[in-house]
Amino acid sequence: MPVRPRIRVRVREQVLYDKLWRLYDALVQREEYEPEAAFIIDTVRRHKTAPGNKLLDVGCGFGNLHLYLKSAFRITGVDASPTMLRVARKRNPDVTYRRGDVQSLRLRERYDVVTALDMLEYCLDYPSLERALANLARHLRPGGVLIFWMDVVKENFRQDRADVLAPPGEAPGFALFEYSYDPDPTDTVFQFVMLWVLREGRGLRVEVDDHTMGLFELKRVQDILARLGLAVSLFELDFSGEPFTELGPIFVCQRPAS
Repeated sequence: MPVRPRIRVRVREQVLYDKLWRLYDALVQREEYEPEAAFIIDTVRRHKTAPGNKLLDVGCGFGNLHLYLKSAFRITGVDASPTMLRVARKRNPDVTYRRGDVQSLRLRERYDVVTALDMLEYCLDYPSLERALANLARHLRPGGVLIFWMDVVKENFRQDRADVLAPPGEAPGFALFEYSYDPDPTDTVFQFVMLWVLREGRGLRVEVDDHTMGLFELKRVQDILARLGLAVSLFELDFSGEPFTELGPIFVCQRPAS
């Protein structure tokens, strides 16, 4: 009679950037960041009037994007995860990295470009989102450009969205199942569940990583940016440079030169 494989299941909250970082890093290919970098470089060229090339990247992660940006900018990367910063420093020894978060960061310098890419969803209500955006804008010099994006906003959220991801190659040994749902459409959060299935010998280990994420109305985000004195353009989150229609919005925000 066949022996059924042993399956171990563990449920945790937001351990992706610490306990499970090696899995996430193996899943994302370095070259996937090249179109993002090209979009940022071109967008800065078209929208920035400040004369310098200093870039502050808040929520920089493993520093993979910096591999393609550091030839164009003098980069300072900031992240709250010591694990991610350790990896980023190893990959980019010529980039300055600091530990910090978007809410409390206070640097003495101002920057020509500020980026916060795919991380503002960890703000869970409008007051915390406004504090985060105000802090990013505080680090932006006149004529500079703030770029950030959100995978989802209220207008394009898909209830019960599911995706399956696996690293390239044969028999990689693990796969990721992502599931998004909103238990209460009247509030400003949704649940993003990452279910990792890992092969261990003849058995399986399942890691369930549960993230509570912010879900905001596009108009209210634009209103916050207007209160901060920033002029906003919206682009599609495929890095094509086309205006935003249905994918996640990329916010390109200009601070007036005077």
